[in-house]
Amino acid sequence: MLIVFLHNSRPSLNPGFLKHFNSFPLFPVNLEKNNGTPYRYAFMKRLLQKTLFSLMLCGLSLLQIQCSSVMPRSFSEENRTEFDLENGLHVILHRENSVPILSAYMLYHVGSKDEDPQKTGFAHFFEHLMFSGTKHILRDELSEFVTGAGGTMNAVTDYDYTSYYINIPANELRLALWILSEQMFNLEIDSFSVETERRAIREERRMRYDNQPYGSVYEELVSLVFAGSPYSWVPIGSVQYIDEAAPSEFQAFYKTYYAPNNATLVLAGDFDTEEARALVSAYFGDIPKGEKIQRPRVRLSPPDSLQKIKIVEKPTTPLPAAIYAWQSVPQTHSDRLPLTLLRDILANGESSRLYRKFVYETELAAEVSAISFSLEQTGLFAIFIAGNAQSEFSTLDSLLFAETEKLLGGDISETELQKAINRKKTHEASAYGTMFNRAAALAKNHALQTAASENAAQNDDATELEDITPEMLKAIARKYFSRDRCFRLYYPRFSPEIKNQ
Repeated sequence: MLIVFLHNSRPSLNPGFLKHFNSFPLFPVNLEKNNGTPYRYAFMKRLLQKTLFSLMLCGLSLLQIQCSSVMPRSFSEENRTEFDLENGLHVILHRENSVPILSAYMLYHVGSKDEDPQKTGFAHFFEHLMFSGTKHILRDELSEFVTGAGGTMNAVTDYDYTSYYINIPANELRLALWILSEQMFNLEIDSFSVETERRAIREERRMRYDNQPYGSVYEELVSLVFAGSPYSWVPIGSVQYIDEAAPSEFQAFYKTYYAPNNATLVLAGDFDTEEARALVSAYFGDIPKGEKIQRPRVRLSPPDSLQKIKIVEKPTTPLPAAIYAWQSVPQTHSDRLPLTLLRDILANGESSRLYRKFVYETELAAEVSAISFSLEQTGLFAIFIAGNAQSEFSTLDSLLFAETEKLLGGDISETELQKAINRKKTHEASAYGTMFNRAAALAKNHALQTAASENAAQNDDATELEDITPEMLKAIARKYFSRDRCFRLYYPRFSPEIKNQ
């Protein structure tokens, strides 16, 4: 993802800061003082703890959004036209004339799982190169044309896909199609572009992973849960290969994966369907079809054959954190939706079970959250607990597994279930109100159906919210959340005093 960072926004985590930070009590006894410490300092510490923990969740939350854009049925057939060009480009036109805007979304069916394990980060690196200019558009002109027309453009790389999108006023449809077609067929890749983006990616990695509190959580977690598979590294890749990548390799990658028969184009917004169809054919119809692509088949090792506990010591860790994770299901699996409801029941929001237990009742944690995201061929369910300075991992383990055992025993009420269903409905109603989110969901849905067909995989994501019962959730909890299937990642609190002893 293309992100601009402010260098002076990086949190200061020098030893003096950590010493001062950890001297504050977590919860005040009264509104005036707690052991001589004014309440405002306890409040400040609580705020800092929540902020630091949010940094840990930021990358995984983005991934969850990217990997969970399954199209809701409420708009799946409405005002929609689909067709294929002769070169294999699949096109979806979703017309919504209520506002004069549109989103042009191009999804290429290639992500980090398609990389050589010795050359990780290739797909993400190439995403940056797609903004380096084409035969007819100079490097800086790409963004200037779009912003000058009142629009925005960006891109994102995940495990299975790389997507490029332009959100723009409806009367600039031709501009959006021209830019996306130029990127598909006329991209210029040279040494200057590669070196420029190499520096940008190094900085992106330093800012998002290496220098952030808990910045390595995402990387450490997938290497543990998906060990030995193409999902075991993060899309940003390794520092070593970022430094070694050569222009000729990117040119070969471009020829292989950035072909119309490996792409899905979605237009969502205000346009005339027949005019849009003609314009798509005019801009993309002459681009040659690429060779058939052989995709990797992911075979995960069973949890009992993998290392399941890892301790990660980092000088940027201000509070101990424990992450508990389980392998789950791909996006087209019927258990995906019930698992998202279990996530909400367990640890989504301050009224969830684990938040109440760890933050309010026992006061052992500053923050608790959970994610459930599904990829094309597998998935991950994880619970994150940021403890206070005195938290022991053995205590966190005991409380966590006691709560998951309640799920296995069927301790799920109709009230909890309905609350989770309502939350899911609210999320869909708000999330899919934008043309961009609709375009992304439609593109992802088509790619998922295609992949399921290619892999002869289970494609039965037909579970309706209203059909889910407490008994169904109990059965699914037993299927996935046993203690012997759990992966654990521990981040001990860094203490300069302890380190120097």
